[in-house]
Amino acid sequence: TQKAHYEAQVKAHEAVTAAQHKEVEGAESKEHELMETLTRGEKIYKENCAMCHGEKLEGSGAAPALTGPKFVYGSSVEDHIRVISKGTQKGMPAFERQLGAANVYNAAYFIHSRHKR
Repeated sequence: TQKAHYEAQVKAHEAVTAAQHKEVEGAESKEHELMETLTRGEKIYKENCAMCHGEKLEGSGAAPALTGPKFVYGSSVEDHIRVISKGTQKGMPAFERQLGAANVYNAAYFIHSRHKR
């Protein structure tokens, strides 16, 4: 019947609208999480890394710049996590125990977000 067809169309429209609403909420949530990660990462960087790598990641006599675009030990977030966690043979100490995994990730993500591409 015409009424059944209309009701089916309304239900389909409501389902699509609900799915789109969930997508938007999910994207907003992910964006919020990203901003939180960057905010925490910047704080951790300033408290633990800036003394050697500079307030603006510009480097110093003690440590290289972290703005890229090329890095000796790799330029991905995973590479930064590895270097921050384990250190390097050329003087970068390991910070895994001092910072913990979550803080290492946040700092690595912050550094990665500041790369010159």
